[in-house]
Amino acid sequence: PTCVTKENQRSAVYLYVLLPVTAGVLYLAHPSSSWSGRLLGMAFVVLAFIPLTVFHEMAHTVVARGLGLKAFSITIGFGRRLLSGSALGLRWDVRLFPLGGVTRISGPPTSNFRLRLWLTYLAGPALHAILAAMAWSTWLALASTGSGDTLMAFVASGLFYSNMILLVVGL
Repeated sequence: PTCVTKENQRSAVYLYVLLPVTAGVLYLAHPSSSWSGRLLGMAFVVLAFIPLTVFHEMAHTVVARGLGLKAFSITIGFGRRLLSGSALGLRWDVRLFPLGGVTRISGPPTSNFRLRLWLTYLAGPALHAILAAMAWSTWLALASTGSGDTLMAFVASGLFYSNMILLVVGL
C-alpha cells in the first residue's frame, strides 16, 4: 500500500480502537468526572456511526422495496474490502473505513418513478431524525431526574449527536 493508505489505516485504528479504549479506561478510573464521561460520549459517537450507517442503508432498502423498486446491494464504508457476502436478498460489502454507505437501487421508469426514488432517498435521513428525537427525549428525561451525568445519559447524548451528524450529512 502507498504511504497515504498506510496513514489512513493508522488513522482508522486510532479512531475506532484507541479512542474507545482510552475513553473506557479513563471512565473506569474516574467515573464521577464529567470530562471522562464526555470523552466516553465522544467515543460512543464515533462507534455509533457503524451500526447507524447500516440502519440508514437498510431504511433506503425497506422503503425502496415497499415502493416497488429493486435494491441490489449495500456497501458500508470505503477503502479495501474487508467482508462481502449475501444476506436479506442483497449483496453486502464492508470496507476498511466504515464511514458512509451506498445502497444501489433501480426500477422501471413507470408512473411516479421520481417520487418513489425521492422517498427512498429520504428514508435514511428520516430514520436519523426519528432516532435523534428519541435520543434527545431520553437525554432530557434523564437530565430532569438528576441523572444527567450517568453513563446512560452519555449514551443518549452520543446517540443524539451521532444521529444529528448523519441526518445533516445524509441530506
